[in-house]
Amino acid sequence: MIKQRKKRQYRKLTKDSPSHKNKNQSLHAPENPIFKKESGSDAAEAELLRTMRSSRRRRAAVTAVTAALAALILLTWAAGSGPLCRTGGGPGGGAGTENSRTNTNTRTAGKKSGNNDTNINGTVTIEITCKALSDHPKTLKDKSLKKYIPADGQILKKTTWKFKKNQTVYDALTGICRKKKIQFETSGSSPKTAYVKGIGYLYEFSAGKRSGWLFKVNKKKPDYGAGSVKLHNGDDIIWYYTIDYTRSAE
Repeated sequence: MIKQRKKRQYRKLTKDSPSHKNKNQSLHAPENPIFKKESGSDAAEAELLRTMRSSRRRRAAVTAVTAALAALILLTWAAGSGPLCRTGGGPGGGAGTENSRTNTNTRTAGKKSGNNDTNINGTVTIEITCKALSDHPKTLKDKSLKKYIPADGQILKKTTWKFKKNQTVYDALTGICRKKKIQFETSGSSPKTAYVKGIGYLYEFSAGKRSGWLFKVNKKKPDYGAGSVKLHNGDDIIWYYTIDYTRSAE
């Protein structure tokens, strides 16, 4: 009897002991907050990786589009540009600083210049000559061009041309060439920057590196290109081929 009572007391003491309580608590311990923190960090890291991948893809797409646009701009520029033309008194009817020659046009260069009686502002005379070549045919680099040189050097004898308000020397040339069916070729992004490369199949450099087409208005060489020189009633225009544009007089 005494023994059984002692056993019950021992069990009670053992059950209430701190070590026993700690043991039970350890078996049913709550989830360690450290593990929870690590699990949340993994999720954040995964989200960061997804964001970085998405950002890289966007950057790659932007880079590809930029490269394509740059290539398109380069191709457009290459298709519409060419070597520099001589101006400042050089052949081609240009003057001032160097301008790039673009958009070569043959026979239909510049705006169509009508010559009807609507809004006529006055008349000018225009002449086209290559007398320097007819006098010195040996200067031609391509001898087959001799057939395009008239014996008297006159591609177009002095002719009256009616012009409209704000038309230019360039308009007069292109208009008279169309009317008389004279071949010509020009280049330039607009009539103001137009450069006359050839008239009557005779081109710049046909008689050397300093040869080409020049013009005078009332016996004077303008300081501007043909597309910038406006016409005035009674102007006398002459387009002439020069073998050496650096000469003071032709």
